[in-house]
Amino acid sequence: MELMVVLAIMLILFGIGIPSLRGFIRENRLVAATQDLFVAVQTARSEALARGARVDLVPAADGDWAAGWLVFVDANGDRQLQRGESVVLRHAALAAGIRVKADFTDGRRPYLAYGAAGRTVTDTGPA
Repeated sequence: MELMVVLAIMLILFGIGIPSLRGFIRENRLVAATQDLFVAVQTARSEALARGARVDLVPAADGDWAAGWLVFVDANGDRQLQRGESVVLRHAALAAGIRVKADFTDGRRPYLAYGAAGRTVTDTGPA
């Protein structure tokens, strides 16, 4: 009888704990994704300064930041990784359910670019 009471209490506690654990995991994934994107922004700027060249941060898939992102030296300023351009950082896809909405640009292919002086530049601006 005592074993049954202990098992019942354990099941109740387990049932209460699982939903809060899911929320905790989801929140930690969101925080990690936010920090990773922030690191990518900082890396793009610092690499632009260090290399004295334009460095871009772009989504890995066509406009979908949740699919991951790339930081690369954009030698020709076209916001697309081409053969011969150095990849500085590559981030894998985010965990399921995490979406990223970035308003870095005017609605065309999203990107964030830094020029040699460490300032943001547009796709038509100087490196």
